[in-house]
Amino acid sequence: MESIVDQNEPEEEDISSYTWEVMSRTMKKTGFREGASAGWDLTFQEGFNKGYIEGFDAGFSLGYLKGIVWYVPID
Repeated sequence: MESIVDQNEPEEEDISSYTWEVMSRTMKKTGFREGASAGWDLTFQEGFNKGYIEGFDAGFSLGYLKGIVWYVPID
């Protein structure tokens, strides 16, 4: 004869297994989201830094040329 404890063991294992699967899926999703977010932030920052430098160089060069053009007398 099986005791009450023996009858509950498979059920406890099923619950434990199910709980593990749910936690595992949740952690994988969370890890993916955090990794994707960190990657996006890094890529965005690198792009911003590159664009800022290029924009500054272009603006400085155009400002310099504009200053020369304004200085040259038109006669």
